[in-house]
Amino acid sequence: MLRLSLIFLVSSLVSLWGSAAEEVTLFTFTAPVAVPGKVLPAGKYLFKLDQHEELNVVKVESPDGRKLYGVFVVKPDYRLKAPAKAGLIFEPAAPGSPQVIKAWYYQGDKYGNEFIYRK
Repeated sequence: MLRLSLIFLVSSLVSLWGSAAEEVTLFTFTAPVAVPGKVLPAGKYLFKLDQHEELNVVKVESPDGRKLYGVFVVKPDYRLKAPAKAGLIFEPAAPGSPQVIKAWYYQGDKYGNEFIYRK
């Protein structure tokens, strides 16, 4: 019974995300930031949500889309209130370390994209 409930929940989340297939945001960082497995230097980066039936990923590219910096598995992260503007949530970082991106929220969407880090 638990397995069927979990499958239903995932199906519901996918259908809710279905309208957000074109989520793209350009971010400008004035300092290095960390994503799973790498550090992005200060600069401009395009974040794109790429949805698949069983897996969602965020692609981080150059603003013109010619250079791919990484493809990162994400999981849904729900907020009670949809943000008015796209934005990022950062994890606390040690002094002198780059800020760690926890999640990306697209404007007007209660479901964000939480990056998955190895522990």
